[in-house]
Amino acid sequence: MTRLNMHPNSEEILKRIRIALNPWNNDIEEKLHQWTESGVAQVKTKLK
Repeated sequence: MTRLNMHPNSEEILKRIRIALNPWNNDIEEKLHQWTESGVAQVKTKLK
């Protein structure tokens, strides 16, 4: 793993490995990110 971390594209490689291992993984992460962002936006709106 240490050698992989030294690689300039290690993040991309890890992402591809995750997607290869679990095709749903990327989709779930994307949805969670969207939900988090919209959740934060809603909280900010309520605080105004």
